[in-house]
Amino acid sequence: YNTNARTDLRDADVADARARHNEYFRDINRDWHSYFVKMEIVINRVNEGWSYFSGSVIHLDLVACATKDRWSKLTPNVQTLLIGNCREYFKESLSRLPNGTVLLFDGRRVMQEMQNLGLHLETQPTKLINLREPGGGDSGWVGKLILGDKKFPFRGWSSQVSHLSAVWRFDLASWLRSTFRESK
Repeated sequence: YNTNARTDLRDADVADARARHNEYFRDINRDWHSYFVKMEIVINRVNEGWSYFSGSVIHLDLVACATKDRWSKLTPNVQTLLIGNCREYFKESLSRLPNGTVLLFDGRRVMQEMQNLGLHLETQPTKLINLREPGGGDSGWVGKLILGDKKFPFRGWSSQVSHLSAVWRFDLASWLRSTFRESK
């Protein structure tokens, strides 16, 4: 929208952004960002009823602001600043989710930021969830995030889905599925 601040957006810009956001996964002609393609494969293997396309899954970013450059191209200081600026918005977004909503934390940074939010996390001991060559393994977390009177079961893993091979995404889905069977 060629602006540098949200306050410079016109009402029509905001309406257009909302409409595009709401239709992102419903538009069958749209090419999804590769992250969502990879994540859809994981979540659908965990539970065949979970899908961005059907609307049974939503994506909630730690940072609500769009950036000109990709996240990975931003300096760590800028990333931290953006996360801090969006912290209250993120907590408000979490508070609007129904009690019991399953949260999936994609990557070590997300897990760290959940702890930084000052929310109550009840976490089981960290597990090594696979062994990869040559980097060793990935950590997995299982627990509950408590926000007011709501409890959200969560699962997290240390490597971001976008950085995982197809085989490891399959293994991640298997691990996730097993954690839900164990928690019954």
